[in-house]
Amino acid sequence: MFSRYWNYLFIGFLLFAGAQPAVRAAAQHDVSIQIPVVLKNLKPGLAFTSMPSPPLHIELKVRGDKTLLESLPSMKLSYVLDLENMASGFHTAPVQVNCVSVPSGVSILSISPETIHFRLEQEIEKSVPVEIVWQGTPAPGYTIAGTRAKPDRILLRGPKTIIDGIHTVSTHPIDIGNVPESFKKEITLDLVSNTRMVPKASPITAEITIAAVMVTKTLKDIPVQGRNTSRLFEISPPAISIQVKGPAKALSSLESQHTGLASIDLADLQPGVFVRRATIELPVDVVLIQADPKIFTVTIK
Repeated sequence: MFSRYWNYLFIGFLLFAGAQPAVRAAAQHDVSIQIPVVLKNLKPGLAFTSMPSPPLHIELKVRGDKTLLESLPSMKLSYVLDLENMASGFHTAPVQVNCVSVPSGVSILSISPETIHFRLEQEIEKSVPVEIVWQGTPAPGYTIAGTRAKPDRILLRGPKTIIDGIHTVSTHPIDIGNVPESFKKEITLDLVSNTRMVPKASPITAEITIAAVMVTKTLKDIPVQGRNTSRLFEISPPAISIQVKGPAKALSSLESQHTGLASIDLADLQPGVFVRRATIELPVDVVLIQADPKIFTVTIK
């Protein structure tokens, strides 16, 4: 009887255990992340150039819980490259897995590259002119008349092999699309990797001069009108041709409004025949280059 009791008890335990949910380990995921390389103990006067050139990153393949992996970007992980006691020249440094601190629960499966190739070389300074770069086209009838940077030269610092090959430094492109007037704008420089502005990268003031497109046109058969008289008169020849220079928009307007451009003052003229010059009335931004004919015969009747 006693043994039968223990048999029932054992069977009950098995049934109870089978009814409990199984405890499963959290699912593991694999992801690849990139972390920057941070330099440590770089000697003053030396510049670091990685090969290939910066930006230099280390790629890690890691495994862990999904929630933990999603939090990695906010942790700002980095790989510290110690340059202590390294002189100028070419160097190769093996990537040490233990130099990357990952949180508990995350394991590093692989790291790439396995070695970092770089060069340490002399750092120099050089004064170079600033070049304004733009993109787009001004408003119709306008063009870029000039550009100016303030300051127009900067002091650039970086590795000697890079600085020696730089003769100008450009701004980031300035949008001038459909702009009808001159303007000023603060703009940053488009610096080559591993170079910097001395003493610091402050904004450059770019001055863009927008001007009307100047064109030359010949306007023919413009009627010559008489003014300031109540008498009958005749002007010979009755029309004039002029060559003018000015903004394209202003000249287009003149072409459609010939009347009133040319006239002769007939005030106080008595009946008879006179020789006179015509007066050409033009907008202030339009210049008269030549007129034909220059002399007119005026007959007062």
